[in-house]
Amino acid sequence: MGEIFRLLSDYIEKNQLGDIFISPIDMKLSEQDGYQPDLVYIRKDNLNIVKMNYIDGIPDIIIEVISLGSKEIDRGWKKETAERFGVYEYWLVNPLDEELEIYSLVEGKYEKTGQFSKEASIISKMVGFENIDFSFDRISK
Repeated sequence: MGEIFRLLSDYIEKNQLGDIFISPIDMKLSEQDGYQPDLVYIRKDNLNIVKMNYIDGIPDIIIEVISLGSKEIDRGWKKETAERFGVYEYWLVNPLDEELEIYSLVEGKYEKTGQFSKEASIISKMVGFENIDFSFDRISK
């Protein structure tokens, strides 16, 4: 997860897009709902939701790195929660299979808008992420 964070962090900083945070960081979506995503991206015009020790509001992208123990939770409850609260994109990174799935919010529901593997440039609907180089060769397993 650290290599993915560094890759995205460098890209976000270079392009002055906002900020990215790595777990453990609490994310409060409402008074009753929240969890700790693996990675969370917040656009620069949305950075007011970042508090001292947590995120208080809806981030722009949640990125979950799938492991054997987290697969069902990442594809189920976490994805459903992000969708329900209107997180613009939800990324599932599977380093073992070298795959990335992107789900984008379309009329309040997630649609799979991309599935990428190996040496692919990601096509995201998020402004600034339209063509990011996300090569699994750059990510340690």
